[in-house]
Amino acid sequence: MESRLISSEDTCCVVVNWRAAAETAECLAALFASDSAPGRAVVVDNGSGDGSAEFLRARIAEQDLAGRVLLVESPENGGFAKGCNLGIAAVRETFPGSAKAWWLLNNDARPEPGALGALLRALGAGGADFAGSRVVAFDDPSREISAGGWIDARTGASAPRPSGHPRRADYLEGASLLFTERAALALGPIPEDYFLYFEETDYCFRAREAGFGLAVAEDSAVRHRVGASTGSGAGRGKVPEFADCLQAANRVRFARRRLRRPFWAFAGLCGSVLLRARRGQWRRCAILARIALSERAFGRFVDERRGIPAVDRGQREG
Repeated sequence: MESRLISSEDTCCVVVNWRAAAETAECLAALFASDSAPGRAVVVDNGSGDGSAEFLRARIAEQDLAGRVLLVESPENGGFAKGCNLGIAAVRETFPGSAKAWWLLNNDARPEPGALGALLRALGAGGADFAGSRVVAFDDPSREISAGGWIDARTGASAPRPSGHPRRADYLEGASLLFTERAALALGPIPEDYFLYFEETDYCFRAREAGFGLAVAEDSAVRHRVGASTGSGAGRGKVPEFADCLQAANRVRFARRRLRRPFWAFAGLCGSVLLRARRGQWRRCAILARIALSERAFGRFVDERRGIPAVDRGQREG
């Protein structure tokens, strides 16, 4: 289970938890029971405030993982990227030099056999510094969700890439993303101001601009319960307000930063607003237009909701 450069023992898995401690504990148990176990893992509780940290500490001890899993408690929910960055920083400080690669794994994902080994081989064989898994449905591993993704160069819209496609991926899925410490040190932290959605896409684009290669490990698969924490997998017109507005606004934010002609992203924003107007989601129309065009409004939108469970956000529309 080694690439020519990095072994599984030299890999640290980063898992972020927010008010889903039982799910995270199951993720850890599956991870270390599998043949895709990394040498170490770090779990970041993102300011859950619901006893998650205490629950996870007890489960880590029960599973006899105290020597392999570092638990980090963040005082706030800073979003996915900030949680990952906190975990990476904590491992560097507590176990300096121990990690040569970082494996971001969603807490609602479970690695299929050989997932980590395949990711490491993708690094070694292709000279890439980033490798991503195929993402498959949690309850039906035969149904593929994506094998990396593509970005429309005009609008910034993302599309899943099917496995085996000759066109290379523009970005890799954050549900299971491996990158080298060499690349992490060169690129710096994963961008935190997206809060959720498009942060790994931005990071992959930054990596490509800096000359780091991306590879999809076609024989690495993780089962993913899409949108378990945010409800983003609820289906067209049923996505909670918070997730829905973040996805659409962050597409514009990403396009402004990484695409040559972001004008079409703003045209796409108009289309997104009109679509929600047709559904009668007038509040979302106003929120989306405001947070996509104003960084200050976006910050307020996130700050007002970062500590509120999705079911209490009035997401079914007001």
